[in-house]
Amino acid sequence: MSWTPPKTSIVIVTWQSGPDIVPCLDSIHSRHEFEVIVIDNASTDDTRERLARYRHLQVIANKRNVGYARGNNQGLAVCRGEYVLLLNPDTKLEPGALDRLLDHLEANPEHTAVAPRLLNLNGTLQHSVHGLPTPATAFWELTGLSLLFPRHRGIGRIRMAWFDYDRPGPAPQPMASCLLFRRQALTALGGFDERFPMLYNDVDLSKRMLDRGMVTWYLPDARVVHARGTSTGKIKPRMLREQYRSLIRYLARHDRSGWFRLKALVLVPLAGFVLALRTLTWRLRRR
Repeated sequence: MSWTPPKTSIVIVTWQSGPDIVPCLDSIHSRHEFEVIVIDNASTDDTRERLARYRHLQVIANKRNVGYARGNNQGLAVCRGEYVLLLNPDTKLEPGALDRLLDHLEANPEHTAVAPRLLNLNGTLQHSVHGLPTPATAFWELTGLSLLFPRHRGIGRIRMAWFDYDRPGPAPQPMASCLLFRRQALTALGGFDERFPMLYNDVDLSKRMLDRGMVTWYLPDARVVHARGTSTGKIKPRMLREQYRSLIRYLARHDRSGWFRLKALVLVPLAGFVLALRTLTWRLRRR
């Protein structure tokens, strides 16, 4: 009897995800064959005990936390499916969501990836589609002007407040909490850049896709509930530092003007000030 590979490989990177992983795994259904690969980044809670209940899983148990980017790359290295679904452990697929994403890529060979509508736990819309950062848009974000003028096509370009979440269309940079790719495309891109271990790796991936003319599509009829940041929220100050460090690293990599060192003289101190302010605010609220 010949062996038939699964249609989809589902890659989930976990860390301290015990409360979330069971609802996530139980929500995965498809009319096609699929495999689930879980990469656990040295969780010390009961994540691994919960994973042990599922015999169909392929679990890669890391001895240390290697980060989100490398964890996903570990999963990609063993995928066998034609398609790869990157899935966060704090998500739950609504019935039919995976098949709707698959059907879209099957019917649209010109599209490389497809993103669902993300919902908050209370059912409200999660604004999950953003523009790609530039030094200018980073300045508007760091100064807070993007909050004052979210619909301005220049100042609010990161937040894309004008994006219509009720209509399918191209999505420059969707959150990778749930994102379906053609595996061949991810392989051609070399997976995630591990110089972005926790944050901005998905932004960097979207940028490299666009540079190659690859299209990511948004599909509102596929719905996924996303708790958002349940693992990273446990180490907030560290994640804030990583956020701004990764932002500067991303801008340095992708700014082709030849003037980034000059721009960094403004952006780096500004990012440091905002980081200190947000960290202080977080600590005061914790008291």
